[in-house]
Amino acid sequence: MARSANGRTEKAASAPAPKSPPKSDVTAAVKPNGREAAPSQGAAPAPAPERAPEPASAASDSAADVVMQLAVRDRSTAMRDLRSLLTRLGGTAHGRDQGATIVVVVPQSQYAEFTRSLTKIGTWQLEAERSSLPDPVHVTVRMVR
Repeated sequence: MARSANGRTEKAASAPAPKSPPKSDVTAAVKPNGREAAPSQGAAPAPAPERAPEPASAASDSAADVVMQLAVRDRSTAMRDLRSLLTRLGGTAHGRDQGATIVVVVPQSQYAEFTRSLTKIGTWQLEAERSSLPDPVHVTVRMVR
């Protein structure tokens, strides 16, 4: 039995005492200024929270005027043919190839020829296109098999 602050005698609680956390757990104390104190010595730092990776094409799609899917049998041959087509039309590959996705820049005056010539490389399907195409046209091409 224990005495409370008002002088009464009370029975001690029969609940077991809380267990202390295992030594491998890292708990940081929060200081009054809101910052965390360094974890105690011997404890491993907590791993940083993982973020889901963004798709490679997510950043390129937002800046693209056109997004298309190009179904091909052989990606390396299709990439070679696409680069050849761009050279012939005065276009360029903008940035680096990201796996099966490439961003190309085509003069607006050559865009119709670009889409016609893509049928010689593979079967293409339009995924998104601005209503009014600027000059030059930025095209994200996703190659699939």
